[in-house]
Amino acid sequence: MDDVAIPAALLAFATLMIAVPAHLTQAMSRSGTLQRNRAFGIKTRATLRSDAAWSRGHAVAEPWLLAAALCGYGTAAGAALLLVLAASVGLSAVPALVIAIGGFVGATAQVIAGGVVGNSAARDVEHRNPDPAAR
Repeated sequence: MDDVAIPAALLAFATLMIAVPAHLTQAMSRSGTLQRNRAFGIKTRATLRSDAAWSRGHAVAEPWLLAAALCGYGTAAGAALLLVLAASVGLSAVPALVIAIGGFVGATAQVIAGGVVGNSAARDVEHRNPDPAAR
């Protein structure tokens, strides 16, 4: 096995560290159990302003977060499979590294996109209801 096996494995693991929180955020938002907090979720000024903004922002971001999770899980599984094959047959681990890089970039981009659309939706809630007493 060549020198790229360890970076490929680490990058695949890092992609899981993006996928799992994205999936938890999506699932909790979908089930209605994700309450406004400063520790977990899409935490922007707009989403933290009110419960309505928090809920709307996360609801709009759900498809992006799920896509990031699926991308991350697929990346980790694909890279792991390629690494096992490379180790057992003596092939190069470069394909695993390519998969890991692509998946990491893809999952990260989807989480960022979810945050952007979620923040925008939360800002729209605040523009429609600017009265702080109504929050």
